[in-house]
Amino acid sequence: MRTGSKSLLIVPAEGLRCLTSAITRVCRRGPSETTAAKKLRGRLDSATRSLSRSMDVVTLAFSTSTRLRAMILSRIEVMGGGGILLAAILCGAATAAATAAAPGAATQAAAPRMGLVSLITAVAAIVAIGLVVWRRWYRLSNTAWVRPVSTALGLGLFIGMFVLGSLGVTVARGMVLGDASLDEITNLPLADHARILMGHAIGQSLAAVIYFWLCRTGAGRARPTGRAAVAKGLLAMIVVWPIVAGTSMVTSSIARLIQGGPVDVIAHDTLARLAESPMGPWLVVMSIQVVLVAPLLEEVLYRGILQRTLTSLDLGRWTGIIITSVIFVSMHVGAARWHALPALFVLSLGFGWVYERTGRLAAPIAMHITFNALNLALALLSTPA
Repeated sequence: MRTGSKSLLIVPAEGLRCLTSAITRVCRRGPSETTAAKKLRGRLDSATRSLSRSMDVVTLAFSTSTRLRAMILSRIEVMGGGGILLAAILCGAATAAATAAAPGAATQAAAPRMGLVSLITAVAAIVAIGLVVWRRWYRLSNTAWVRPVSTALGLGLFIGMFVLGSLGVTVARGMVLGDASLDEITNLPLADHARILMGHAIGQSLAAVIYFWLCRTGAGRARPTGRAAVAKGLLAMIVVWPIVAGTSMVTSSIARLIQGGPVDVIAHDTLARLAESPMGPWLVVMSIQVVLVAPLLEEVLYRGILQRTLTSLDLGRWTGIIITSVIFVSMHVGAARWHALPALFVLSLGFGWVYERTGRLAAPIAMHITFNALNLALALLSTPA
């Protein structure tokens, strides 16, 4: 055996001691570190499961709260809409009952009835305004439904419709009156008055035909038909009617204070003329013109042509609606009492609003027809047989 071997230099006892110490260190270190890692992983898994359960609970609670909130808001909206509808019906019924009283009836006997009308009208108007503000229905999207038209084309159609209407009145007046003055129109029989209005309608219809032709050939997208638009117009009328009635109630009260006496229940000359006329074929003809023909032509003129042209000038959609409404009201000065003009302005805002929201002329036409029909019915009921 060589003396230079390294293994011969190690003392047996010392080698045994080193081996035992190394084994001890390995045994102590290994299991300790493994156990700590397992405990750490266990704690992490437990925390993860606990957090997951907590998130599941929060998600379930949030989704339940969202569904509950949506259900509550939906019920409130339905109740609000139903309340407006009921209030509008009651308002119309109460107004009809109040206006049906004979002119010679005592004021004290009619006071409770008018008080009920005022109360119902005020409640309906407040509910309608609150629903419009709460649901933010007054907001209009940045993208218009209606395709813009050129300013020259819009103004040309607007002026042309006025010119053709005046030409139709001139021709009809010449056929009916001959050389009589224009002031005699107000004292004409109902048949002659209806013929003159027919001439005006025929003249404006020529420009309306051009408008509808442009809509069909691609110069515009405001299609004048559509069941959905008619339904939306009728629903919008339920909301707008109480606001218009509330405005009329306030301005009528102001007029009574200024005049120191009662104001005319029928605030439009044509409605007053129809209410005073006996039943006959010409009354039916005039009623058709008031309820159907006038709304169609006026909405083509003001909403379809004028408002559409103004909104094409980048003035803002509400600016176009307001300017159109001012012109709409100014055209009724003289035919309507001054205290009825603010209500007409609010009504015109409603027409313009529903036109911008739907992009269809059928919506404001449906509203206008409904409004004129209700007013004609109230005017006929207000006159004793």
